[in-house]
Amino acid sequence: MRIVATFVLCGLIIGGGYAVSTVASRIRASRAQAATATGPAHERVSSVKVMILKSCTVEDRLVLTGGVLPWEDILISAETGGKIDWQGVKEGDRVEAGQELVRIDTRLLNAHLDQARAQEKLAAQESHRIQALAEKGVATTQASDKVAADKEMAAANLRLAEIQLQKSAVAAPIRGIVDKLFKDKDEFVDTGMPLVRLVQMDKVKVSVGVPEREVGNFAPDAPAVVTLDAIEGREFNGSIHKIATTADPSTLTFVTEIAVDNPDGVIKPGMVARVRLVRRVCPDSVTVPIFSVMTVENQRFVMVEDSGVARVRPIEIGIIQDDMVQAVTGLKPGDRLIVSGQRELIEGEPVQVAEVTN
Repeated sequence: MRIVATFVLCGLIIGGGYAVSTVASRIRASRAQAATATGPAHERVSSVKVMILKSCTVEDRLVLTGGVLPWEDILISAETGGKIDWQGVKEGDRVEAGQELVRIDTRLLNAHLDQARAQEKLAAQESHRIQALAEKGVATTQASDKVAADKEMAAANLRLAEIQLQKSAVAAPIRGIVDKLFKDKDEFVDTGMPLVRLVQMDKVKVSVGVPEREVGNFAPDAPAVVTLDAIEGREFNGSIHKIATTADPSTLTFVTEIAVDNPDGVIKPGMVARVRLVRRVCPDSVTVPIFSVMTVENQRFVMVEDSGVARVRPIEIGIIQDDMVQAVTGLKPGDRLIVSGQRELIEGEPVQVAEVTN
């Protein structure tokens, strides 16, 4: 009897040509016919569990997997060649912006600086002597021009020696952590050789690829939530820092960077991260457990308890959020959704509520 009634119910729901009251009358007729054939039977009252529906806010989320990168990753190279005379840091040290890290061959550069100063002083003295002679009409114009050029050359050499000495002292351009030292004290380096890799970890960025169909839903400064496989039980709030203007040709996605504060340094570059972005927010929505939704030939419906009777409610679903799904139509706050035993019920069947949850 129950199988027959269920098929009648499903056909009428899918067809959409009859009201729920018509569905109920067909079920009763089916029961009466079965009772005539098999004799009278006591009507069963099913025990069910009910959830009272409430209004809530639903987020349409997009979850992407990416990797953690340091906020800044700087490779500091030698700007002058020579032997490393002094090294003031080791790997793992925290440094401040402007802090001296390495000095290269300062004795030789100081000697060059002293030489340039002497030449500049000599050129200045020669210029003063020729100027005195010119005032007496003794010095030629050619001699005056040569002395002036020598003075400018000496001044330029002095500036060059000062710059080279400054470049021999390698300082940190940012506040960060010494990630790697490429050379040790007393080793020789050439101009352009890497010396120190410096990373900034007080803030990190998570790089993810946003698909083409999704990139229009997001903009810089939009909020994001980050979780990491290596750090269970914690969520980190962040925001979109940058969205690429062109797609990555290898993945056809738009590389997007999520900025996340990391004051305690627990987030490490190279960790696998999952970023939760929100496409849109739907306030005043009704959600139901996914397991409470039944489907027959693409028509979804749930069962509700109304004054001790089971009722069929066709619904349209929307956003899926964790184990809940948005009911776009068919339900409202205050409805008593049957969440246990609903798959054995038919329209109009009497039920007994054993438990109510919110």
